[in-house]
Amino acid sequence: MKIAFIGDSYMAYDQYEQEENSWTWLLSQHFRQHKYYNYSLGGRGYDYYRLALLDAKINDVDVIITSDTFNHRVIMQAGDGDGTFVEAPTSNPHYTLKCHYNHFWKSGQDKTNWAGIGTAPIPASILPQLNTALVVKQTSEDYLKYNQLWFDNINKLYNFKHIIKLSLMFNPNDIKGQDMGGATWEMTNHFGVEKHISEQLFLHDSNKPNELDKIMQDKKVDPMTAHGILKNELLMKHDLIVSMDDDHWSPKGNKWAFNNYILPKVVDILS
Repeated sequence: MKIAFIGDSYMAYDQYEQEENSWTWLLSQHFRQHKYYNYSLGGRGYDYYRLALLDAKINDVDVIITSDTFNHRVIMQAGDGDGTFVEAPTSNPHYTLKCHYNHFWKSGQDKTNWAGIGTAPIPASILPQLNTALVVKQTSEDYLKYNQLWFDNINKLYNFKHIIKLSLMFNPNDIKGQDMGGATWEMTNHFGVEKHISEQLFLHDSNKPNELDKIMQDKKVDPMTAHGILKNELLMKHDLIVSMDDDHWSPKGNKWAFNNYILPKVVDILS
């Protein structure tokens, strides 16, 4: 079968320190009888997913493996491409990268980026207006709700043999932090990270000595930032993320997520 990975940086082959350490690569080695196409790129959202799904359908892909991502990520196509994806080989002839170059993209409050080769195909003088247009789009409540409805109903919209939806990060659109589940959640629970942080929060709320207060005092940061620092310190202690400044999974993290979260969700379909 033909298998397509369509996602963000947690599925991207070329994300820093991923490549042949990534869980998508591990999956391709586990089920060697299939052909794999990885469309995933960091910072891309559902606008990009829709382009990739069309290309996958045109090229007779059988199984889509995708993941939820931030609703506010946007792209705008530009330039003189023909609307298709360019293929790039890897060391595995059955694992191919699919690249789309003709678009601007923006994630959150980050700057607007050009994905193409060379300079952007518009005058520099209108880049601020382009950025404003993308901000208007990504802050539209209508657009955000549409994206969520689209992803929730993706299985009804496309007639691939199988669409496997994963949740790799903490729910990216759960601004209240109340939605538990997914690969990262299961990983942090397994290694005791969530338990340790909960204990420190209890001590903090009880006005007793705790690690969160120490981080806030030492680094002059707010409680939310201190929470993130403590979490990454614990994840680094277990060698699960790339670095304190990059919480993408390390080779060990990718392997744990593949064996414990991803493999059970795909084994019946890909075996």
